[in-house]
Amino acid sequence: MLCPNCSRDIPIGKQYCPLCGHKIQLEFGYIEQSVMDDAGVKRIQWIEGWLRLGIALVIVSIVAIRVYNDNFETALVFAREGTPSIALPKPGAKAAGGLTHTPTWSPPDLPETRGSQSVGLTWRTNDKMRRALRTRGGGSEETEIAVTRGLAYLTASQFKGRRVSKPGHWPASGAEKSAIATATGAALLAFLGNGHTPYVGSHKKTVSLAVNYLQNAAAGGRVGPAWARHMEGQALSTAALAEAYAMTGDARTRRSAEAGLRYILDAQQPNGGWKDSRRAPGPETVYATAWQVYALHAARMSGLHVPDEAFKRARAFLEKITDPNTGRVGLFTVWRPGDPELPSRAQTAAAMAARLIAGEPVSRETIRRGARALLAGPPIWKKEWNDAKNLSTLRKNRDRVDLVYLFFGTQAMFRIGGEDWKEWNGKVLKPFLLQTQLIGGNWPHKGKWAHRRGPAWTAAMAVLCLEIYHRDQ
Repeated sequence: MLCPNCSRDIPIGKQYCPLCGHKIQLEFGYIEQSVMDDAGVKRIQWIEGWLRLGIALVIVSIVAIRVYNDNFETALVFAREGTPSIALPKPGAKAAGGLTHTPTWSPPDLPETRGSQSVGLTWRTNDKMRRALRTRGGGSEETEIAVTRGLAYLTASQFKGRRVSKPGHWPASGAEKSAIATATGAALLAFLGNGHTPYVGSHKKTVSLAVNYLQNAAAGGRVGPAWARHMEGQALSTAALAEAYAMTGDARTRRSAEAGLRYILDAQQPNGGWKDSRRAPGPETVYATAWQVYALHAARMSGLHVPDEAFKRARAFLEKITDPNTGRVGLFTVWRPGDPELPSRAQTAAAMAARLIAGEPVSRETIRRGARALLAGPPIWKKEWNDAKNLSTLRKNRDRVDLVYLFFGTQAMFRIGGEDWKEWNGKVLKPFLLQTQLIGGNWPHKGKWAHRRGPAWTAAMAVLCLEIYHRDQ
């Protein structure tokens, strides 16, 4: 109760205030009210204690969910907002030695795709077969070590989900939000190409998170914002999902891959090419078309049905913008003498790779002339350009540090084979990548596309180039 003189709180029953010494003379009613007030305070304190405990339990639960999502073998994801699901359940049982059996049959709840010609990709998980193909194709232990280090960097740089929303992607730089899908698709392809799946290999969690992320991103078919230049990310993400399906037999992955594939087929223009963005104004480009052809090839190789007509129309578009006298290619029209040299060679590499992937004979004269043009002016990345003192030199040669050129040039030259491939592999591909890899397993975030794509994309594209020896057998 309160002292009527100093208004301090004093124990009930005291005759004098212990603080000011005033004699306490109170009626019974006042004492009764003071007792009730003290009981109310204690009741409020009791309620506050339970509220604090409840809030603490909620916080602990949220932390537990985040730890589960970050560290458990199969990640918790959300297929649609508010709908939790566990993707990619582990099939089969573990055999002796800890290896997990992965089925190669088609899921029984899905009908066979008409026209499917699956060659299967589960052989990629066989280390001996990859080693034999790598040796036959011109690779070495040095290239394999570079791939291993590059994949370790990609695992470390993946967004693992410090919030529960969207773990599994790789961040990108620049203003293009569609570059996230581009980097994620390329990175997942890099892991799959070296035999890593959600069930097999030393990067199971990384691959599982990436597959889950792209499954959700491709649920409606389109990957990335419609207004951005998203078709490159669309192609790489669809190709990655198709290969993931071919290596796991997972039904949900197949549905996502087919949704992405339908979007690509629907986006093909009447002249056979593709635009950088499906609904954006502007012409069809050689780069957008080459990426879509690469995705269609991955889908067909994975057992999904891809109409022959899509490849034929793409070849017709690419041949239309190819100069028959030199084999050189323009960005969206036929190449003409006087056009910029370096961009035209990169465009030529993209067109050549797409035409060969789509079934163009290597013996075609325009292919042979294009190969000579690439060898005459290949992409270059010198180790000394990475030093700060040579920054001005790097700026002058920025267009020559072109990973897209290197990727498509490698795809084309590997398919051409012979002396052309040996020269490209020994004088272009290996010096470009093996001499410039950093201690952390990544490559310097520099060059023509660096400001748009990000360091993860740079590392993923480098690894994809170094996997050429065994990737598409």
